[in-house]
Amino acid sequence: QLELRLQEAARLGFRRAVVPRASGLSPLAADLDLEVIEAASVAEALVAALGVDPAAD
Repeated sequence: QLELRLQEAARLGFRRAVVPRASGLSPLAADLDLEVIEAASVAEALVAALGVDPAAD
C-alpha cells in the first residue's frame, strides 16, 4: 500500500516523501519522480522533512 501512496504523491506533484526505514520499498519506488527518504524514528523524520533537530534544544 505504501507504493500506491507514493505513486499518488508523485502524481499530485510532491517531490519528497519520508517513509519508515523498515518499509522494504521495491525497485518501483526508484522509478517515481520522488525523493524517498527513509527514517528510523520520528526525530529522523523531522530532521529529514523540516531540517529541525529536536535534540538541539
